[in-house]
Amino acid sequence: MGTRAHPGRRHARSCLLRARHADTDRRAIAATRLVRVAKDSPGLASGHNSARTTFTGALTTVRSLMDIADRMPEVLDDRDAAADAARHLAEDSPVRVWSSFQRFAEATYEAHPASALKPARRNVFQNLDASEEFWRGALGKTYSDLLAPGEHRDLVRLVQARHVLVHQDGLVDADYLAKSGDHRYSLGQRLVVTPSEVCRLADLTEKLAAALALSTQAVEE
Repeated sequence: MGTRAHPGRRHARSCLLRARHADTDRRAIAATRLVRVAKDSPGLASGHNSARTTFTGALTTVRSLMDIADRMPEVLDDRDAAADAARHLAEDSPVRVWSSFQRFAEATYEAHPASALKPARRNVFQNLDASEEFWRGALGKTYSDLLAPGEHRDLVRLVQARHVLVHQDGLVDADYLAKSGDHRYSLGQRLVVTPSEVCRLADLTEKLAAALALSTQAVEE
């Protein structure tokens, strides 16, 4: 007789298949709007498809991974192993979200007439404060103008969390305490990023991308 697959592994495969197809109507509408706006904008439609595709693809992938992370306790019998696997998925994902948004922002700014007068420095859109300075000059708006106050606070906190994960091995530093507005931690504590927080970052960057595309299109017209 052949070896039967372990129930946990069968369930894992089932979760993976569900995650690949998981998407809400809200996300689909937002993604469609972003692509439509970008196609209608002459600057963005020419030569920037790669950054746009990378960004929307990254968000889809990350959301699927967070769905898997949420279901990890159902997938693995070992609860410690499940928690560890979910933590790794969640901690790796903010980097992917913000890096893909950075490339989208770079391509969008490059298509804007202001880029001829003030070219963007390398990786400037990786830094939240520096990138807002460029958008203020180009659009007269910053991320805080394009998001609701609570959304902008979450964006700042989550981008600072990404910085801690990348540069501080996940240990809270003085910059995080000063800039994030997050009072849950003390200096040197291990930062915890949950799948829901990763999805929040994905939602916020998606909203920003659509707003930036619309604002850039309005300037070009």
